[in-house]
Amino acid sequence: MDDQIKITGKNLGYIELKKYCPQCFFYLLRFGFKPPFSFFGGAVFRWMEDMERATVNHLLKQNTCLPDEFEPFCGLQSPTEFPRHWSKYGYMHDSGVFLYGVPDDIFLQENGKLCVIDYKTAGHKGTDDEFYPQYRVQVVAYANIAELGLDLGRVERGGLFYWEAEVDNFDPAKQYKDGRILPAFRVATLEIDIDYKILDRLFKEVKEVWNSRVPPDGVPGCDNCKKLARLFAIQAEIDAVDERLLYEYRAFPDMTWSVINRRYKRSWAMRDAFAELRTSELLFLQEAGQEPVWDFSGTK
Repeated sequence: MDDQIKITGKNLGYIELKKYCPQCFFYLLRFGFKPPFSFFGGAVFRWMEDMERATVNHLLKQNTCLPDEFEPFCGLQSPTEFPRHWSKYGYMHDSGVFLYGVPDDIFLQENGKLCVIDYKTAGHKGTDDEFYPQYRVQVVAYANIAELGLDLGRVERGGLFYWEAEVDNFDPAKQYKDGRILPAFRVATLEIDIDYKILDRLFKEVKEVWNSRVPPDGVPGCDNCKKLARLFAIQAEIDAVDERLLYEYRAFPDMTWSVINRRYKRSWAMRDAFAELRTSELLFLQEAGQEPVWDFSGTK
């Protein structure tokens, strides 16, 4: 397979989750983590992130520090400028994997070192959160890019700023006004230790899965594997029906031509989809300053 692998810090952290499945990861890598039938509407979270960032930066500008509720990050000094686009915030890691993904904020500390912060519009569960291992990798990856990839400075620590909606205290009589709902969000923080060594094992797993010619075994009972198997089963049944029709109606040219024609269209649709996938990979790598080498003869 192609040695030029690219992955975001968040997707790299998927490996750390308890529900991690190598077979699902195999397909996600090839789909660029954009699986079919994905309809998640994330615009509201992007809007929330913009408001959260604006709030934190306003507090720093107004008070030169953050209020007590942001402890232990009250001493953050000022936001640091950095590229806020995925094609610019990334670099080729020593592992040979292109690591990218944009953090929500990077702040300068009193000692001149940096702190990487990621905002989460979610309830604060601390390290007991099932997604905490992924969040941790995400922040460490952002720090790694900032320090070793973009040379923005020494990153000393990272953190999560959780913004949790106070739904239990919601009072529509007070919080609805002029056609607007004015919900309240409470902030809570969680410090992340910056240890780049935790990435090494994850990069190794990424490369092993990517270089597999066939999907690794899935985790027993994995729901996504079951859904994928059903999808493949539907396609296999369609192919089997066409084979049967070609045999049963071999004496009827119109029928056989109809079957052959739709099989031909399906075949070309798959070829076009694969070509499009390769083209998107090529464009990304060129933007990142990398030259891809396509080799489909390798083995695991």
